[in-house]
Amino acid sequence: MEPKYTASIDTPDNNNKAEKTKQYNKIKLRLTIADIALNLSVLLIFAFSGISPVIAEFSRGMVENVYARFLVFLFVLSVIFSLA
Repeated sequence: MEPKYTASIDTPDNNNKAEKTKQYNKIKLRLTIADIALNLSVLLIFAFSGISPVIAEFSRGMVENVYARFLVFLFVLSVIFSLA
């Protein structure tokens, strides 16, 4: 059985695909970095602005059970992060 070799031929179509791939990867990297920065800023705002005690009081007013309060707190936090 003969091994199959594939040769890469530099055609305008292949060069165009490579250029589009590079462009796509650059855009994807920029969006990923922007997403990380946005999530970090939301986390810092949440941690240092006093919003977390407000949410804790909100969850305390909704349910008595400590574990249920924690679940309500996490739910509100996840809603905030999903909107950001």
